[in-house]
Order: sequence, then structure tokens, then C-alpha cells
Amino acid sequence: MNRRHNILILASILCVILAVTAMFVLQRRNRSVIYRIESTIVEQNEMLRKQAERQRLLYATLFLDPKLAETGRNTIFLRLHDDMCFNCYAPTIRELYKLEEQFDISLQAAGAYHYDATFRQTLRDLEWRDRAAGNGMPPREALPADEAMIPYLFTLGPDGQIDALLFLSKQIPVETVSAFFGAAVRRFAE
Repeated sequence: MNRRHNILILASILCVILAVTAMFVLQRRNRSVIYRIESTIVEQNEMLRKQAERQRLLYATLFLDPKLAETGRNTIFLRLHDDMCFNCYAPTIRELYKLEEQFDISLQAAGAYHYDATFRQTLRDLEWRDRAAGNGMPPREALPADEAMIPYLFTLGPDGQIDALLFLSKQIPVETVSAFFGAAVRRFAE
């Protein structure tokens, strides 16, 4: 009886060991499957984010004045509208003039003001001088980036679509803007 009892205990212990081992193997396999699924989700989210960005730029481009594409070669556009506080951004915008000369490109103001006189006064305050500027190109509702309520730069690709944006935050480093200008010059050269 004692021998039979020992065999039952040994068999029970073996069953428990097999069950624990099986659970460990299944748990490890499940972690591997979960990791692959999470990786796929992250990759898909990144792909969707990039596609959404391209779609947003394409959508914005639909409302651009066709004349902009003609002047868009070697031009960086500065988007301005009347819901922005220019006391905050004027020094940053004035720094663009130095980069304009350094990179041999032209700046063009693309305004979205209710009144042209206000747009012209803003340009005078910014010391815009004889640089190109146009108001109402495109209307403010057309560009989703206008919701940020800060000035931003954009460039147009050869197909006339917006291909790059840079928001001009209050404390944006000159190096960041310079890198944007450099990338734009390289795209213009292609």
C-alpha cells in the first residue's frame, strides 16, 4: 500500500510539473503572439499617421490658388491670419529675412485676413517691405494648420501641393528654421 501511495504521489507530482511546463510554454507563445500583434499595430498606426498627413496636405492644397504653384518655385510661404498675436511672433518672423538671403530663396506671405488693410498693416509692422504677399490665399477655413493660431511656413512641391510645414512657435530655435530652409532648397534643386 505504501508503494502504491508513493506511485500516486509521484504521478501527481509529474502531472503538476507537466501542467506547469505546459502553461509556461503556452504563456511564452502567447507573449510572442501578443508582441507580434502589438508590433503590427504600431507599424499600421505609423503608416496611417503618415497617410493622414499626406491626405491633410492634399486636402489643403485643393484650396490653394493655382497662381501660387507658378510662383512656388524657390519660394517659402509664410502663412498669416488675423487671429494670431504678432507681438509674440514678430521677432521670429524678422529672423526669416536673414535666412532668406543666406539660402537665396524668396519669402511670400499668404494671408487670410478679413480686411486687406489689416493684412497690409501687419506686413508693415513686420517690415515685410517689397516681398511678395497676397491676402485670401487660400481662405482660412481651407487649411487645417490655421487652427494652431500661430504663423507657419510651407513649401509647394513641383505638382503644386503643399509638401512641408513648419510652425513658428514663440521660442523656435534658429537652427530648426535653418534646417527647414536647407531641406526646402534641396527639394527645390531636385
